[in-house]
Amino acid sequence: MAQLNCNDHVWVRLTDEGRRIYDAAEARFPEVARIPLVEVDGWSKWQLWCLMQAFGGRMFNGCAIPFVDNVISLEPPK
Repeated sequence: MAQLNCNDHVWVRLTDEGRRIYDAAEARFPEVARIPLVEVDGWSKWQLWCLMQAFGGRMFNGCAIPFVDNVISLEPPK
C-alpha cells in the first residue's frame, strides 16, 4: 500500500483561480507568516497539509479548478 504523510511535499501548478484562492487564504490569516511559493517551471511546492488548508474549502464538484489539469504531483518537476 502506498502512503503519503500530510507533512510530505507535493507539487501543483496553480491556475489563475488557484492564485486568487491562495492570496485570499493568506489574507485571512495575516498572523501566519506567508510562505512564499517555491516555483520551478510553473510548479509550486507545498506541504500537503498546507495545500489542504489553503484549497480544501474551495474544492467541490463543479468548482473552478485551482490546479492546472487538476493534477497534484508527488514528485518534483523535471
